[in-house]
Amino acid sequence: MDTCLRGGIAPGVLSLLLLGFSGLLSAQVAPPEAEQIRSLVMTSLKSWETLEETDFSGTAHPDLIFAYPGERTDLEGALEVFRMWKDKFRDTKVYVHQVLVDGDSFAAEYQFATTKKSTDKRTVMGTTAVGRVQDGLIILLKEYTDGQVDDLQVEGKLPLDEGAEPFPWPATTGP
Repeated sequence: MDTCLRGGIAPGVLSLLLLGFSGLLSAQVAPPEAEQIRSLVMTSLKSWETLEETDFSGTAHPDLIFAYPGERTDLEGALEVFRMWKDKFRDTKVYVHQVLVDGDSFAAEYQFATTKKSTDKRTVMGTTAVGRVQDGLIILLKEYTDGQVDDLQVEGKLPLDEGAEPFPWPATTGP
C-alpha cells in the first residue's frame, strides 16, 4: 500500500499488467518462422525442377502475385506458366545459393538451368527472386533475370556456368 501511495505500482498489479500485455502480444498473428519460409521457398523453387504442379500450387497463396520479366499475373496465370514450362522444357535444375528471410519477406538467389525441348539448347541463368509470405503461403513472388543471357547462350556467345555460384552474367574473363 505504501508503494502505491508514493506513485509506484504495487508488484502484484505490475505482474497482472505484464501478464495481460503478454496475452495481447501472443494473440496477434506472428509471421512464420524463418526455417518454415526457407522450406516453403525451396519447395516452390524445386517444383520447377520436379515439375510437380501440386508442389508449386501448394506453396502459393490464392491471392498470389507472380511477376517476372515479361509478365505479372495471378495464381491461375502462374499455373499456366508452370504448365507451359512443363510442356516446352526438360531437365530443369534449380541450384539454390541462398534464401534470406526477414520477417515475412524473403529473397532467394539461385541458378536456373534448363533445356528447351524444341531446340535441345541448354541455358543457365543466375536469378534472384524476392517475395512475401502470408498465411503460410507465398503471396508475392517477383523474379529478376536478364533475358540476354539465355539468348546469347543459345547463340554460343556466352558460356554455361551450370552449378556455379549464381551471378547476373556468366564469367567471360577473370574469376
